[in-house]
Amino acid sequence: INRLDDFVTRRRSIATEYREQIEQRLNGLVLPLLERDEVRHAYHLFPVTIEYEAIGLDRAEVMLGLRQRGIGSQVHYIPLHYQPYYRSRCKVQPGTLKRAESYYTRCLSLPMFPDMPIDGVNRVVDALCEILGPNIKQAGKAPTID
Repeated sequence: INRLDDFVTRRRSIATEYREQIEQRLNGLVLPLLERDEVRHAYHLFPVTIEYEAIGLDRAEVMLGLRQRGIGSQVHYIPLHYQPYYRSRCKVQPGTLKRAESYYTRCLSLPMFPDMPIDGVNRVVDALCEILGPNIKQAGKAPTID
């Protein structure tokens, strides 16, 4: 607990670096979540959305490309009605919660931890640039979630 403020400060610094590099280098195909001015985000995770359809790759291919470069990634925030427990007990069918489902199809959590060096952010973004390849320049600005 005594180190919590330091961890949050460090994570926010890493998130700032991610945001700057992603904005400069990935042409709107990879978008960090919006941060509201009135909220001090702790960045436990660093989820982004990726316009897989626009780049002609699916999430599994991007995750494999990252893993082949020694970079772990995860998928977080799976809609509750997709979870087996809730699927068997609730009446909510896929296609009902469109915004949650839209986010889920495009999300990916990039590495984020307090001891992550800034050159680690460079490494992740470099890898994304390699994986997305020529599609970065061709696809243009990606749409955002409604």
